[in-house]
Amino acid sequence: MLLQNYYHSQGTQTNLEDISYIMPEFKKIDLKRLDVVIKSLKDRLLIRSQAHFAALLGVKDQYITDLKKGKTPQKEEFLTNLYDTFPQINRDFLETGAGDPLNPIDIMTFTHPDNDHSVNDNQTEYIVSKNGDKESGVVYYKELDLVDLDKVKRIKIPVVEIEVAASFVQNVNGQYSINDVAFNKETIERIPGIKYTSLTLVFQIRGDSMYPNYREREKILCTWIDTDWWDIVRDVCVVSLKNGSLILKRVVASDREKGTIVLKSDNELYGDMTVNIDEIQGMWRMEYFVLAFKR
Repeated sequence: MLLQNYYHSQGTQTNLEDISYIMPEFKKIDLKRLDVVIKSLKDRLLIRSQAHFAALLGVKDQYITDLKKGKTPQKEEFLTNLYDTFPQINRDFLETGAGDPLNPIDIMTFTHPDNDHSVNDNQTEYIVSKNGDKESGVVYYKELDLVDLDKVKRIKIPVVEIEVAASFVQNVNGQYSINDVAFNKETIERIPGIKYTSLTLVFQIRGDSMYPNYREREKILCTWIDTDWWDIVRDVCVVSLKNGSLILKRVVASDREKGTIVLKSDNELYGDMTVNIDEIQGMWRMEYFVLAFKR
């Protein structure tokens, strides 16, 4: 109707059929191929599971299950969100089966392209109040606990190299904080479904102990794990030890009686290691790649 009104205002007679070629066509996808795409995203380590996939899209896991079974109708809004959230997906594959499930990208990055964005290291560019009376923008990570995350678009966050000494983690009376003076900051896009806090960090990988799943110079965003969960979590984690070590491993087991956890490397050339929980200074769970190389 708006397009018709525009043409009428120009003195032109038209109807929707005459201008239909202007409108982008909404094409439904083959739902069997959606499973293939989800598996490909997991293989490329962009998601951990279908539930993680759903969370990043801002929908429930059951919605994806019902969609694949045909119980939920395909909506244009969902597909638009799908392609916006995962630019790696080959749209032609979902619609027609042509090509590979994911686009052949040499380097994938979720880092905001304007990484020299003018943000002071100790304040936000825009104040994002909980009552929503200010426009959201780039938020300094230490202020994440004070703002309405739903209104945050981008986050200025430190990048910590895995090989650095672990003295950047501070614990004062059980209150943890980050000393980020020595670290560069990057502006990243906020992804729905991730719990960003003032302890959220980007880590740059060094070494090959987690090869081939995690590679030299790749960057991962990791969220803080509360101390009560250090012996419960089973996931890929960055562990900061009080002796100054900072390591990326899989937490695969724990022994509560002994107060230990077992860390495993993906690279078979490296063995497992057992760590006393009392020796841990901090622990983060890997959420997604900020920078990943083609698999």
